[in-house]
Amino acid sequence: MGWDSIAFMGMVHNQKLDPNSSGSITGGDVPFHGLFKTIADTDLGLRTGGTTSPEFDYPTGDPYYFSEGTVSIFGTEFARVRNFSISINNNVEPRYYIERRGDSRLRGPSEIVETRREYTMSATIVLPDTVNSTTSDTTSLFKQLLLEGDYGAGMRGFDIRLLFTRGTSDTIQIDIPDDGVATAPSGSSGAQPGLNEQGAYLVEAPHVIDGSNPFEVSASMMFRNMKITIVDSVPLYP
Repeated sequence: MGWDSIAFMGMVHNQKLDPNSSGSITGGDVPFHGLFKTIADTDLGLRTGGTTSPEFDYPTGDPYYFSEGTVSIFGTEFARVRNFSISINNNVEPRYYIERRGDSRLRGPSEIVETRREYTMSATIVLPDTVNSTTSDTTSLFKQLLLEGDYGAGMRGFDIRLLFTRGTSDTIQIDIPDDGVATAPSGSSGAQPGLNEQGAYLVEAPHVIDGSNPFEVSASMMFRNMKITIVDSVPLYP
């Protein structure tokens, strides 16, 4: 959402008074204002500091660093992923209807509808050194580009796992698809895997010869679902 979007005119904000608003000579309330909730001391983990002023239990954990993560694509750990980005788009669509709103300030939509959600991922991958093309069955980015998600038993895609570890127990894990195993849809009887279990597909991975050393590829992928699992030893942050 954005303040510059007509779909969100009428958002609650905390600007209460304005001299140009109708009401009185001294000004009136700005439409749609609403004072934001105050963060109380208890929300910050307040603890008693004896006879002195109260002390606060602020988070003491370190942030998650990219250098402490592992990236698994095609079921293979890629040690040389320079960066990646995941985008989730709810495709929000404003809906307007023929009706009498009663107030000229109510120019927003009657409802906001979420349509088909879109997931995309992009990554810059440094390609590994070549191996014997006739004897090696090692999974590679270029082979996946050639296969186009078809491994001989239906369109299956591939699985992706992004795992970040902090300390001994804190983790952030992203699985694509949500169960971590890409499976091709099959049959119509029983509990068969559906479209959401197909995993990710390469949309593009142009191999541009630009003189970079080592050789890098900017790959784009799309998928239908994902799961994010967060394990944190600190139960509540302010």
